[in-house]
Amino acid sequence: MKFHYAGKYSGNPDELPYLEHEPGAVPFKEVEDAKALGRLTTDK
Repeated sequence: MKFHYAGKYSGNPDELPYLEHEPGAVPFKEVEDAKALGRLTTDK
């Protein structure tokens, strides 16, 4: 992952860039714990 720094953040979230959501995009799903992640990533 690359971190791009483009100045100072004032702490005001209204100053952050904003894009509209893409139609048909799938929301990110967080796993409950590391064991659940292991079950998803191992071969069956």
